[in-house]
Amino acid sequence: MQKSLSTFIIFFLFQSVGISQNALEKGKDLFRRAETSDTVQMELYREAAAQIEEYLLVDSLNAEAHYFLGYAYDRISLPSMNYLVTLDMEYLRKSIFHFLKSIQISPEYKGESWHLSSYSKVISIWGTAAISYILKGNLDSARICFRQILKNGVISSTYFDYGENLLRSIPLNAIVFSEDELETFMIYYLQLMDGMRKDVTLIHTGFLSAPAYINFVKNNYKMGIYNAAMDISDDEISKIQPIYKEPQKRSIEIPLSIVDKYKIESSERFPKLEFVFPPLQSEMVDTTAYWLSASEQVILDIIQKTKWLRDVCLTLTYQGRIRSLFSGYLRSEGLSYRLLPFVTSLRNETINTELLEVFLSPPPDYFDETANFGMPFDFGSINTEEIVLDRSLYPLIDNYSNLYFDLADSYLMMDNKAQARRVMIYFDMHLKPGELIRSYSTIYRAALLYDRVGEIADFNRLGKVAELLAIKEISREPFSYNDPANPYDMLLDYYIKSGQKDKMIQLLKDLNQRYPDDQDIVEKLKALSGG
Repeated sequence: MQKSLSTFIIFFLFQSVGISQNALEKGKDLFRRAETSDTVQMELYREAAAQIEEYLLVDSLNAEAHYFLGYAYDRISLPSMNYLVTLDMEYLRKSIFHFLKSIQISPEYKGESWHLSSYSKVISIWGTAAISYILKGNLDSARICFRQILKNGVISSTYFDYGENLLRSIPLNAIVFSEDELETFMIYYLQLMDGMRKDVTLIHTGFLSAPAYINFVKNNYKMGIYNAAMDISDDEISKIQPIYKEPQKRSIEIPLSIVDKYKIESSERFPKLEFVFPPLQSEMVDTTAYWLSASEQVILDIIQKTKWLRDVCLTLTYQGRIRSLFSGYLRSEGLSYRLLPFVTSLRNETINTELLEVFLSPPPDYFDETANFGMPFDFGSINTEEIVLDRSLYPLIDNYSNLYFDLADSYLMMDNKAQARRVMIYFDMHLKPGELIRSYSTIYRAALLYDRVGEIADFNRLGKVAELLAIKEISREPFSYNDPANPYDMLLDYYIKSGQKDKMIQLLKDLNQRYPDDQDIVEKLKALSGG
């Protein structure tokens, strides 16, 4: 009888786990469907939350379930930017609770992820709440929300250092466009809470679909001392929507003071920067490309109104069409690009090498409490174990890496290997590839730069690190060979350059088993194996 009862209990537990696992997968599937819909799907988010809640009744210590429930509650709290002013604080607090629970259960999260980590969602959610209160004119409540970011003790100071380094990359009195929530909220935190760089007006392009936010940056930028001038009226802002526009020629007048400042040569009495937007498309392209989002309308309006009387910058994270439109007029200045009234490549000014030298070579024990433009970067908090835990920090570290790579590459283009070698030494010193940097592609790019400056030992050192990380990635996702950027390509290149023919043959044999019909793999294998 006792044995039968035990068997029944075990059977019941397995059944419960199986049923609840289905609830988790169903909840995640509902969440994905809601996220990929063209319209706000509040009911799907609610159904997703209900399914995951049911799962947690059986397995309350599942970090992935808490992570996705946090995301579902976050979306219920703020379905779209149009709800910024009416943010649902009850669901916001529920969302925070579950993200913190996920961190508590699994500090180095291994489950399926959506966009941001639990750590960065804590910043994003409290930052959004702060913006909601600011738009309603309640600065005290906004400050309380910002303080919550630090109260839980799980947020890396690397985020704040990145925000300060971004401010060091921005000239005095500039307008800055970003599409990254984390850097936006870090700058807003530093401006509102610490009083830093109030001369800067930072605009999150993703919020520009909300009329209340557009009014905020136009008429009442409480984070700083300058609003963003616009020609668009308050009435037009209240009704702003995506609009269909055929490609048309546009221009930005360059004031004479700016002509003199940048020594622009022009045969015209009143020089202009001319462009076509939306960009011309081929006849076969879908005409949806001719729709201008609310964000694009506002960004163009600000740029055309400002006319370089205030500098306009784009952060590295901004990847929208406006960046492509003005790509020839951008100069890299650290963690931002400055928009200039001339084609930068014609003056060999695509990168401000002198400024990058200052940013990336801080003196030992350097400390700066101002975050003023042109001061060296602070890397003090990067050497922490927190970066290993929070994957949302990886892109920030990659941004730093790319600055070192661009600077080293610019010296190599001038055939200055000694300077390029020195830049790579600083890169190694501050970013510790293999410890802090966990991306095989980033580390291998560093290895290739060492190869170009003639440091073969460092090429081999970092090549081996990149190899191990790439193999680990393949074990996680073996069928990635046809992806645009994949670990197989990196490994094949490394084995060729390092003369490891046996490893290359074995890798191709493994690939041949996974992709038996791929003729490129077959031909490479035949060539290496002697037919």
